[in-house]
Amino acid sequence: MTVDYHCAWDQGHHLWMIYLMRVVDAQVVLNKPGSVVLWTNCHHPFYDENPYPEAAPPERPVWVGDFWDMFGAGHELELRNLKAIAEYRHHNGLPITPDWMK
Repeated sequence: MTVDYHCAWDQGHHLWMIYLMRVVDAQVVLNKPGSVVLWTNCHHPFYDENPYPEAAPPERPVWVGDFWDMFGAGHELELRNLKAIAEYRHHNGLPITPDWMK
């Protein structure tokens, strides 16, 4: 029930963006069915300065850290997508995790 989601911006070799998530049974904490996802995103120093400028597309003038103030809204969208995917898979009897994780 813990997810450490490692990702990066523009390159896949140094996965420095790490989203720390915990999934909790909503029945225990809210007395209703479902799940609660706790999401922590630490402000890594690379958000302030791009360590891989050579990997950025030349037509894109911005860096992911430029959007730090909007991360809450973006993560809310990502959580809604996660919820929709999990509910769809559960409703249709599909596994929540991919085959390669079994």
